[in-house]
Amino acid sequence: MLSTSGFAPLARSMGPMLREEGFHLGTGHMGLQRIVKAGRVPQPLLQKYINKWLSTAYDLFGKDHSSSAEWFYVWGLKGRYDEHRHAGDADRERLNELSREMYRQEVEKLLQSISRLLPAGAPPFFAPDLKFH
Repeated sequence: MLSTSGFAPLARSMGPMLREEGFHLGTGHMGLQRIVKAGRVPQPLLQKYINKWLSTAYDLFGKDHSSSAEWFYVWGLKGRYDEHRHAGDADRERLNELSREMYRQEVEKLLQSISRLLPAGAPPFFAPDLKFH
């Protein structure tokens, strides 16, 4: 969201930062895959921690109906994810909610891929509801 910032130093810093964060995400995803493949940690315990940490991550996007997010968008400091691909005006009152939902959808896909490693008949992992935390 900050890679489209009108403040050039902030926008330029996003490329290296996103590469580093991608490394962290990949490491976590691969680590969880190894844990599930090993089958030594009970699935309900894994789901408990998925619920805990994802609901905490949802909070990192800021509060709903954020006037700060709206003004940062208006001032050109913050944009929507892939701003250049969006057609039409942004719903400036719901910028944080849009980003949070996109994150939830991405995580849901990752959890589906990890769920394929579970024994046959086991319930799949799921992302907690956005209202969970």
